[in-house]
Amino acid sequence: MLYYCPGCWQDFAFAIEACPQCGINVADFWGRKDLVEKLIHSLQHPEPSTPVRAAWLLSRIKDLRAVEPLIEVIKKTRDFYLAREALRALKQFATEEAQQFVESLRNHPVRMIQVEAMKSEKQQGPAYLPTLGTLTSQGEIDEPHY
Repeated sequence: MLYYCPGCWQDFAFAIEACPQCGINVADFWGRKDLVEKLIHSLQHPEPSTPVRAAWLLSRIKDLRAVEPLIEVIKKTRDFYLAREALRALKQFATEEAQQFVESLRNHPVRMIQVEAMKSEKQQGPAYLPTLGTLTSQGEIDEPHY
């Protein structure tokens, strides 16, 4: 198991009290944060599956503090799988800011983000395979016909 410094993301083979790289007191840093703050911070974690899990958990908790960080992740990440999970999380928030941003992603340059932005709640289940459909000229998802 690897341990990471939350200040500089240096990895260590063992738990540390203070990071020798940046000097942050790791226990103190985490001790001052609640679960949502820890998950929001974890959206920046360098290990690729950690931010994806953090976004998924934030979608289940639905704390409004996550809206802006999720938007920022989508804007800045080059990991499209993280962007898609952050988008899925953002769709769980009924705020105007979240919904307007989701709408804006219908024109995202990456197709999988466009498709996710257009999916309705009924289409959110794991059985739905958006890559099998096509986008119509009206921006709707045309389901494949077998």
